[in-house]
Amino acid sequence: MRAQRQNYKKGWCPGVRRPMETGDGQIVRIRPRGGCLRATDLTEIASLSRLHGNGLIDLTRRANVQMRGLTPESFPALVSELDRLGLADETEAAEAARNVMVNPLAGLDPAEVMDVRPLARAVEEMLSRKVGGFRFSGKFGFVVDGGGRFSLDDERADIRIRAVGSAERPRVAIGIDGAEGVLWLRLLEPGQVLSAVERLIHAFVALTEEVGDVRMVDVPGQVVLAIVRAVERFGEPAGALEFARTSTQKTLGAIVLDDGPVVVGLAAPFGRVEAEDLLAVAERAIAVGASEFRVSPWRSFYIPVPDEQAAQHLSDYARSHGFLLNADEPLLSIDACPGSPACASSTVDTRAAARALAPLLGQIGCVSAHVSGCNKGCARSKPADLVLIGEGEQFRVVRNGTINGPTVGYLPPDNIQNLVALARVF
Repeated sequence: MRAQRQNYKKGWCPGVRRPMETGDGQIVRIRPRGGCLRATDLTEIASLSRLHGNGLIDLTRRANVQMRGLTPESFPALVSELDRLGLADETEAAEAARNVMVNPLAGLDPAEVMDVRPLARAVEEMLSRKVGGFRFSGKFGFVVDGGGRFSLDDERADIRIRAVGSAERPRVAIGIDGAEGVLWLRLLEPGQVLSAVERLIHAFVALTEEVGDVRMVDVPGQVVLAIVRAVERFGEPAGALEFARTSTQKTLGAIVLDDGPVVVGLAAPFGRVEAEDLLAVAERAIAVGASEFRVSPWRSFYIPVPDEQAAQHLSDYARSHGFLLNADEPLLSIDACPGSPACASSTVDTRAAARALAPLLGQIGCVSAHVSGCNKGCARSKPADLVLIGEGEQFRVVRNGTINGPTVGYLPPDNIQNLVALARVF
């Protein structure tokens, strides 16, 4: 049973070889391999951002790094430099397929079931190598998760690979994104995972090729059943899979893990970093003995350092360059897209509105908020306590929902304080 064409979600994401035009020029997206960038890579990225772009760098909710403000004239030279650094895939199709997110403390966290970095690299290699047979949506994504205190249990993925069990007897569950959450399919030995995932992808592509740009959550139930049957020979049924879910993504600052590893968590307000600040922090990280930056989907870096003294030094330095290290910082409760003028789809300054909103969240009884410059909602797909959506020269207000929720009022961007009064009638 093949999926029939209907109103599926569509869209694409920029890459290194396929930039996206927006309000402040072209965006280029770098997909870290294994969720990790060398500290020296970041010094190069920061320098290249100043040379070829506008010096603004974004951390995305798919744990990628974006360079902004490129032009058609500067773009070719940037691609050449990223090729030299090994940060670009060989083809546009290969980088679009290699959309893999890895938990940021993989291989460091004593609480994880297993180190999934080798598995993540194998999945990335398979996606790049066999890209000709994997013609799926540019937003089609994978999560490879070893568990532990920094797991990705709350992050969306079309195909999910999750270590379960114990370090002494690790197993790997594979699941797909469904309308009601993750549908866990099979429980495998680690050595079976790559073959099972490849088979799952081939089945999905074959059954949806007539509709083209489609996500796993959008396919009809009968097609899902056919996809599930394609991996029945691998492992055993996952059944009602249960494991301890974690949601500690906002742990920041100096983090001492059990048995000694020390990590520094640095968050960027709304995911935005200026190149000068990133360059300074990356160089200081190298000076204190750090060699890599793990990129998280929470618009933050996690940096392994030699000891607590190095962690404290780097934390203090990063704070002076605009990074957030307090998990209770109100700005971290708000997801905001670039807005106007950075995004051509937006007519409102979302970042200014979000900064004005942050100190009001407690007064209006909200823990989370989403400020979107248009009705695409790029910054957040999950519901939030408060949602502001740019419509013309005002914000449409939604409470306890997504951008598609019912309107409870309208608000001028220059009068965010009115939310306190509006909250009384929510």
